[in-house]
Amino acid sequence: MSSKTYDFSVIVAIYNGVSTVRECLASIVSQENVSVQLIVIDGASTDGTIEVLSEFSNDISHFVSEKDSGIYDAWNKGLKVIDSEWVIFLGCDDYFWRSNVLAEVQPLLYSSSKEIPIIYGSVCVVNSRKDYLYSIGAPWSILKQTFYKMMCLPHPATFHRSTLFKDVGLFDSSFKIAGDYDFLLRALGSKDALYIGGEPIVGMRHGGMSSSPRNALKGLSEIYMARYKNGLKDFSLPLFLFKIRIYLRYFLGLLFSQKFCNIAYDFGRKLRGLPPLWTKV
Repeated sequence: MSSKTYDFSVIVAIYNGVSTVRECLASIVSQENVSVQLIVIDGASTDGTIEVLSEFSNDISHFVSEKDSGIYDAWNKGLKVIDSEWVIFLGCDDYFWRSNVLAEVQPLLYSSSKEIPIIYGSVCVVNSRKDYLYSIGAPWSILKQTFYKMMCLPHPATFHRSTLFKDVGLFDSSFKIAGDYDFLLRALGSKDALYIGGEPIVGMRHGGMSSSPRNALKGLSEIYMARYKNGLKDFSLPLFLFKIRIYLRYFLGLLFSQKFCNIAYDFGRKLRGLPPLWTKV
């Protein structure tokens, strides 16, 4: 078992998340039969988030509230104080799927080979009413080839060995959307990740930073940057097709109503064998 103080470190980056942060933190502090170092990094919220955070003052191990340059800057601040073997990052729109999820995965994590730096499970994406939309996550044997073409690991359900941040460095805060992809490319290199099957690890509300066409284009640009930075300069068909879909969404949004666009988006998903999404958000 770990020689560290805690079994897990959970770093939560928040900025103006008053509507969802309570559920996020409650899902962390309610974890059973494990010790959790809860690290909260707030970007100087002004919407009542700080007042909600005060309700969890006895459960928060480390708290910072100050302006930052984005989520990766916030995560790096949290990494300076981690005191566990395994680290997971949640946004205020994320929450652990059940109260015993960390206890369930703990034996696998702590018995895994030191050669495996990343262990991940699946994420259940929900809408604002917490209706199921779709799941993200599959065995590494399936995702491995795609991973080096574009980001496909469900990062909110990803456990990182704490030694990684000494071995390959922190997050590159010049990224605003794809810094997790850049880090995972560095962390994995030629190594393998390990998938935790079964029920989801984390629930994630749809509608994050990269969901709008404009932000999706920014994220796409950063994915290209991350690949180039890590020596991956070959053509990526998945990225190319993703780029086409984003531009179609962008131009449809300029020409038609949101309702029409949502129907069109879901028709495109149906053609690709995917369940409806945009008409359910």
